[in-house]
Amino acid sequence: MKIGISEKDKSILELIRENKIKVKFTPMMAAVNGKITSLNAKINSGDCVEVFDVRSNVGIASYQEGLVLVYLTAVKNLFGNVLVGINNSLNKGFYTKPDKSIELNEENIERIRMEMDKLIRADFPFKEKRARKDEYIDLLSMYGSGNKAKEKFLENIRMDDSKIAYIKQFRDDEEASDRNCYMLSYMDLPPSTKYVDKFQLMRYKGGLLLRFPYQANPDEIPRLDDEKRIYEAFVENTRWQKIMGIAGVSDLNEKIESGGISEVIQISETFQEKKLVEITKEVRAKKKKIVLIAGPSSSGKTTFAKRLMIHLKTEELDSVYIGTDDYFIDRDDMVVDEKGEKNFEDLEAIDLQLFNDQLKKMIAGKEVDIPRFDFITGKKVFGERVMKVKENQIMVIEGIHGLNPDLIWEVDEKDIFKIYISPIASLSLDLHHRIATSDIRLIRRMVRDFNTRGKSCYDTLSTWYKVRKGEDKNIFPYSNCCDAFFNTFLIYEIPLLKKSAMKILDGIDKESVYAAERERILSMLEKFDDGNYLEEVPRNSIVREFVGGSVFE
Repeated sequence: MKIGISEKDKSILELIRENKIKVKFTPMMAAVNGKITSLNAKINSGDCVEVFDVRSNVGIASYQEGLVLVYLTAVKNLFGNVLVGINNSLNKGFYTKPDKSIELNEENIERIRMEMDKLIRADFPFKEKRARKDEYIDLLSMYGSGNKAKEKFLENIRMDDSKIAYIKQFRDDEEASDRNCYMLSYMDLPPSTKYVDKFQLMRYKGGLLLRFPYQANPDEIPRLDDEKRIYEAFVENTRWQKIMGIAGVSDLNEKIESGGISEVIQISETFQEKKLVEITKEVRAKKKKIVLIAGPSSSGKTTFAKRLMIHLKTEELDSVYIGTDDYFIDRDDMVVDEKGEKNFEDLEAIDLQLFNDQLKKMIAGKEVDIPRFDFITGKKVFGERVMKVKENQIMVIEGIHGLNPDLIWEVDEKDIFKIYISPIASLSLDLHHRIATSDIRLIRRMVRDFNTRGKSCYDTLSTWYKVRKGEDKNIFPYSNCCDAFFNTFLIYEIPLLKKSAMKILDGIDKESVYAAERERILSMLEKFDDGNYLEEVPRNSIVREFVGGSVFE
């Protein structure tokens, strides 16, 4: 909620403490007149202020930034100048691997936990300062030489003048410069360490999981549902990126500038083709009658399904495509959520009776009239696709609820092959920041909605929270219940989406409730070079589903 302010020469934090700005949960940061800023920012009479907690994208990003810095500082306080990487998001947290010199036994993990608690209880302020590239390199030089990832990052990093953050543990910053822990900062931090007091640190797969509250419930650490398949996808994607010589955004930009992006495109697409071949052969070997494809929004489910059907054809397996979105109940009959809005995210939005009746008939070889859901009228349209499924045809069924056990009622599990797909990226901005998978999907959806569905950026952003909430309930809990996982991320796609996404985001007014989110996404996109190579992208590529020109349109 935006608030008009009549006070002046006071900080946002002071007004919150005086109860002149009311907050429900612990605030993280704010926006003044649409521009993201810290809670310590002074305001003037007439300013429009919006305060963000963990429930917002910018608020959770600020919490994560602060907690990571607490973690890095705790490790440095205990073990000295050892390098610590933040590898990727996983299990509602970050997967992190400290330097091999630190033995990750329970004693050392508990020591890190206790040091983090100590820093949080001390309520040390988070501080920021500007640093040139040479100054930042000097600060990182204390971590020693011999780490190839660090040295490659420093070689390619682009920063003339950037913001670095640290925790003010000592009175004199200059004298303590070699004792502070510094981190590049892309997001305004909370005021102090006590604002990031909820965390869980645990051993996982040779590294550590640093977990934190989730947007749906800011007051507690979410239950751990081990995303084993997601972890495996990250490991595989890291291996693919290593083959291409791309660990981070700076490496990708170098490929674009040097003309090496053509090979990157070809290798990326070939990796996905190779994976499709593996899945196809498994479907054939197991003699499955139904293939279920599920994944979160903007994963590329439709393109993947169509490509899989072509691969099945090469194995002499005929198939038919069925989309569960065509079985939405009519909009007038749809249940509403707590805000009184139509809920397309839950399983109850699907006409399960019709879907299962037709599925049973198709399995029996009987004729059915498959509907097409018209999103303009909000009704199912019949008479356009009357068909029979032949005896040896495989039914390829795609939709967000594909792995939900309540979707299909009367089909033997042994006849079903389940595939979970999602874009999983291990692309780094620097040693401690990664591109979030959810941001990749949001950018994909934004560009596709604008280009092909006539929706504005406001439309996409206004429904995104509801989409994410639905994914937590209806999709992510089933990610491990699959026979195969397919990573739809393409290392070259963000520069390709950048130009369209930035143009769309420019349409958001600075007074909009989405101004802060606009600034956050633009800040990330600006780290990438422009990708002017659409003509080199195959027309059956996953990314074509979002940028246009797909052979499957």
